Amino acid sequence: MENFARVVFTIIFITILAGAIVFFALFSIAPAEKIVRALKGGPATSTERVSIDQSALSALKELFAPSSERETSALEEKPATPPPGAGPSGPALGTPENPYQSAPVAEKEIPNDFLKMTVSAEGFSPSRFAVPAGGLVGISLTSGDHTHVFKFEDPSLKKAVVGLGPDETRLIEFYAPKEKGEYVFYCDVAGHRARGEEGVMVVE
Repeated sequence: MENFARVVFTIIFITILAGAIVFFALFSIAPAEKIVRALKGGPATSTERVSIDQSALSALKELFAPSSERETSALEEKPATPPPGAGPSGPALGTPENPYQSAPVAEKEIPNDFLKMTVSAEGFSPSRFAVPAGGLVGISLTSGDHTHVFKFEDPSLKKAVVGLGPDETRLIEFYAPKEKGEYVFYCDVAGHRARGEEGVMVVE
C-alpha cells in the first residue's frame, strides 16, 4: 500500500512539473506573435510583421512626441517668410502707429533709398524734407556728438521716435500722415530744441 501511494505521488508530481515546463515555454520563451498566430490559425509573413511594426512605431512616435517637436515639424513644412520689421523693409507691425526702429547700424547697412540725416548741437541736417502723403518714410539718423532724441510734435506721429547715443546711427521707418501739411520734428533732450535742434517734414 505504501509503495502504491509513492507511485501515485510520483506520477502526480511529474505531471505538475511537466505542465509547468510546458506553460513556461509557451508563454515566456515563445514569441507572442507565434502564440497569436497559433490561436488565429493563420501564419503571418515577415513582410506583414514589419509593416505592422513600422506603422505602430510611427503612430507611437507621433503620439508621444513632445509638443515642441510636433510644432517644429509643422513649421518646417511651411515656407519660411521673413516677419515684417525684421530689417529696414517695412514698419514693425505695418501700421502708422507702430513704426520700425533699428538697433545701431553701420553706415554700409543704411539702405540707399533712406534719407540720411545728422543731428548735433548745430541742429538737424537736413532740417527740412518732403514726403508723399501716406507714403512709407525711411530715415537714417546719426548723432554727430552727444545723445539726441528725434521726435515729432504732432500726436499722429508720437511713436516715430528715435533715441541716439553719442556718434550712433539708427534707422526708422514709418508711414507719413495722409493729411498734407508741415510736421515739426525736434530733439527731445532738455534744452536741445531751444538751441535750434528742430526741423520740418513736409507731407505733399
